[in-house]
Amino acid sequence: MSWSPWHEWRVRGAALFAVAAAMLLLASAVMALRDHAESAAPPLAATAIDPMPVPTVASSLDRDAAARLFTPAQSSASAPAATADAAAPAVTLIGTIAGGDQPSAVCRLGAAGARLLHVGDTIGGWRLQRITPGRAVFIDGTARPHELRFTSPGN
Repeated sequence: MSWSPWHEWRVRGAALFAVAAAMLLLASAVMALRDHAESAAPPLAATAIDPMPVPTVASSLDRDAAARLFTPAQSSASAPAATADAAAPAVTLIGTIAGGDQPSAVCRLGAAGARLLHVGDTIGGWRLQRITPGRAVFIDGTARPHELRFTSPGN
């Protein structure tokens, strides 16, 4: 009598498992390809529907302005936010670069162009004291801190 792999119980068990898996795979493929009857949606009840108003150019522009996600007022903070001082300069934080050895902040004074500032630089009489991601802290002439925050449009 010669030896055959079919005499081993492990081989027979593995073959049985493979046949069962193949049958389950074939059954699920047949079920996926079979057409399933769908019931029709019930008919709509006849009701009086008000016609939709035609938007005018002015109303769509107002709606677009109200839905605008990014506006300068939302993305930057004007100084000072917590204490409104009439003599305070209009410093606006545009962005921060907090990584590396020399963190920097991009700021604008009033309607002037944007400037790149490092810790210790001044703008409008304010000295930049600290920069963290999305935040810059300035010190004014009276040694009061003013924190400007930057909120990115995606947050």
